[in-house]
Amino acid sequence: MLDSELVMIHVDSGQFSSLKDTGLRVWELLDETGDLGRICETLCAEYDVEPEECRLAAFAVYVAAALALLVAAQLLIRLVSFARWRGSLGEIAPGTRADAPVPPRLAARARHIAAAVARADALLPMRTKCLARAVATQWLARLRGCPTVLAIAVHADRDRAPDPYHAWVAVAGEIVIGHCDPREYREILSFAGRSAARPGAAGG
Repeated sequence: MLDSELVMIHVDSGQFSSLKDTGLRVWELLDETGDLGRICETLCAEYDVEPEECRLAAFAVYVAAALALLVAAQLLIRLVSFARWRGSLGEIAPGTRADAPVPPRLAARARHIAAAVARADALLPMRTKCLARAVATQWLARLRGCPTVLAIAVHADRDRAPDPYHAWVAVAGEIVIGHCDPREYREILSFAGRSAARPGAAGG
């Protein structure tokens, strides 16, 4: 926190964003609850605005962060060895199917994050791969304290599949981005972000 402004820096990608005023208040409320409905109720009471306007503002904060992280993920995947930044995804996990139950509040937050990444992807002029979307989701989920698991997998019938490799993010076993039938894939590498501290969060 710097003089009533929140500066977020991702230590691996070097990307940063800043929030202040209403945006900062939305971020504080996102930290307290993953329920956009409750956030909207609070903002409506504090700022005397319409519920729909509040809902869009809260979601826009996630989308703005997702845009920066999605671009960073795309660049890292293309230009930097995976071994150099894989640690930013979390710790090695046994797989998404073995993921433990999580509080509904955090599961809801993970879904909102995934929706924001999907929206950010639609806004970008370039086409992104499933891995970039999964990485951006995992980064933002770690930043928000969500216990998500990112999986990188290969199709069981890799010789016939048009794109044999796939990546997704799940919370409590539910895929939130990169939707597929996981039974058709063999997970080769999974990362759990639940035990990680917020990457690059400025203290103060």
